[in-house]
Amino acid sequence: MSSYPSGHTTNAYAMAGVLARLVPGKAPALLTRAATYAETRITCEQHWRSDVTAGEALGLVIAERLMSKPAFRAQFDAARAEMEAAGIS
Repeated sequence: MSSYPSGHTTNAYAMAGVLARLVPGKAPALLTRAATYAETRITCEQHWRSDVTAGEALGLVIAERLMSKPAFRAQFDAARAEMEAAGIS
């Protein structure tokens, strides 16, 4: 079984990266939460530091690449418009 990179960390940072773009005012809190979650992978002895570091990098790359996909971007823009209409930004 492989532990590199940490899939949980990758997922956390991918989601935080997208959500940080969706709600920029919450970006620091979202990325801090991803980092805290990633750290638990080490604390719980499920991963090495290198696994988590690689997961962070991969997750942020995934978030960046998702933003370049037209279908994803259309859904993202629709979500942003809906949030702005609801007074959330």
